[in-house]
Amino acid sequence: MPIDSALPPAPPAALTWPAPAGEVASPDFREVSVAGVQLFVYQAPVRAEILSTGGLASHKPDYAAERASFVIFDMSAPVTVRVVPGRPFKTAALRPERAGIATRVEGGAVEFTLDRPRKMTLLLDGDTRSALHLFAGEPEKDIPAADDPNVLYFGPGVHETTGIALKSGQTLYLAGGAVLKAKLKPGDTGTYSEEWKVVFHHGSVLGLNNVKGVRICGRGIIDAGGIPHPGWNMLWLGGARHVQVDGITLRNAANWNFMIGHSEEIEVRDVRIVSGRLNSDGINSVNSRQVRIRDCFVRNHDDSIVVKTTATNAPAEAITVEGCTVWSDWGYALGVTYETRSPVRNILFRGTILKDCWGKDPERGLVRNVVVDGVTLYGKALLPSELNGADVKHDVRGVKFCNIRLAGQPPVSDVTGLALKTNAFVSEVTCSPVPAR
Repeated sequence: MPIDSALPPAPPAALTWPAPAGEVASPDFREVSVAGVQLFVYQAPVRAEILSTGGLASHKPDYAAERASFVIFDMSAPVTVRVVPGRPFKTAALRPERAGIATRVEGGAVEFTLDRPRKMTLLLDGDTRSALHLFAGEPEKDIPAADDPNVLYFGPGVHETTGIALKSGQTLYLAGGAVLKAKLKPGDTGTYSEEWKVVFHHGSVLGLNNVKGVRICGRGIIDAGGIPHPGWNMLWLGGARHVQVDGITLRNAANWNFMIGHSEEIEVRDVRIVSGRLNSDGINSVNSRQVRIRDCFVRNHDDSIVVKTTATNAPAEAITVEGCTVWSDWGYALGVTYETRSPVRNILFRGTILKDCWGKDPERGLVRNVVVDGVTLYGKALLPSELNGADVKHDVRGVKFCNIRLAGQPPVSDVTGLALKTNAFVSEVTCSPVPAR
């Protein structure tokens, strides 16, 4: 039978986008290709040099920093990835290790096969400097029309903004190859804080204030390198409902990357974050409910994906974080952290409060029945972890560690192997080498 020429061609195994003019490629990799298609290698500052101000630590305007590289592509079938670094090397390894993806090194190049969309990092000779982050996503669905009056459409190229306030029912789309760069409004000199000894710049790149039914999506990049530290949030949600954020990359935040405040029914999927300045928290769910965060990559310099309740009488509830990859350069990677002034209810967390510059509340909380399951720690040594209750009435009880591994070793089989530090107000802590479920 003749081939039906009316049938649509099969989609390519990998979809990529050229970078906009003016975007400077990372010099650390001469070639990165997927399924034979060359990718543009973006770069981002990480581990920025810290300046002591006598108050809040900050950075010089021309701060020095290490460099991370990253590539963005979608894939619909297994693909071969080829990487040619810009320097000599002997070994190459992919993280996270539990993905089980082997590398092949030959002739100054690294090759490996990705079986499905993943967030992976390539390290050369075990060196965490000059890492290559690979952001492989699923093919986009429901791409909005550029001429839809409810769509803010940013096509390929560089775009500048002094901040965008989204309205209910709107969609903001960043196409692959689009870079949205934030800059201060003319005349914005900030506000000096005598307490913190720094100049604050208040605002957000994307603001969602008391809106509902908003979608932010695409394969483009939001860049806040033009905002001084400590400055804007990348995404700020306040009293928002039914919001979806999918597939975008956030680079070089000047303060918290993604703030979900007093909001409900929030879906965050496949968001990629690479930031190196201080206070660049990844995704903070604050006094919010029904938040789902999944398949994201977060590399930043402060808390990565955490739950907070900075306000009183506004519990945080039903927060789910799953399938995410976190590279923590500093700060807490996951969990309920400081600034817990209302109950936190999820997987039986309730929150604790420490007296410091963030937590000044007179009443402490308590922790009950927490499960930490399936965590792999990388490094040469197992660093200590701490569990501390405040007093007899505000204690920590019923923490279960399951299937905890130090890379390359069997699961830890008892509590003594965790290098765990506790105080007198901690009880019923157990450790098992098998998964909890």
